Amino acid sequence: MNTNTTQTSPPTSAKLSEPAKLLFWLAAKSHTLADQFGIEVREEQCFRCGSCRADLLRAEQDCPKCGSKVAVPTGDVRERMKFLPRPRPWLTAHQTHPNELTFDPDLYAETLHQCSDGENYMRLFILNVWNPSYARTKGWTFDLFAATRVLDQNNLEAIGEIIRHPTWP
Repeated sequence: MNTNTTQTSPPTSAKLSEPAKLLFWLAAKSHTLADQFGIEVREEQCFRCGSCRADLLRAEQDCPKCGSKVAVPTGDVRERMKFLPRPRPWLTAHQTHPNELTFDPDLYAETLHQCSDGENYMRLFILNVWNPSYARTKGWTFDLFAATRVLDQNNLEAIGEIIRHPTWP
């Protein structure tokens, strides 16, 4: 889908587009893709304002509603994605929203066959999750039965989770 022949660097303040963000969350389920995408998912304690009970992102944050400096743990946890320093040449500036980064499957596909068989299957899988019909036209075929002979338990569970609970806009 990369129709632009000149590569421009995305702005440094760019955020992931919503579909790209979702793709990163899906990739985080697989240790292979999480490593390539350069992400870790961490659990963080949730907090609430001790005065007005508003939800807070962090304990050290003043309450935006009442200004209180008292944060109380709720006992709940949330997952937060941490980006590790990795090159991601397949994230490019969105054509109509230049402050957003989007996933470029053609650039990502350049990484196919530059890795082990297991990594290659996971890369083919994520390309097919991103856009199955486009992947088919490009010949990026993911063979689930061949993959099961190569992939480890974590990657098989990641595929199973995504198949069981598809979350796609």
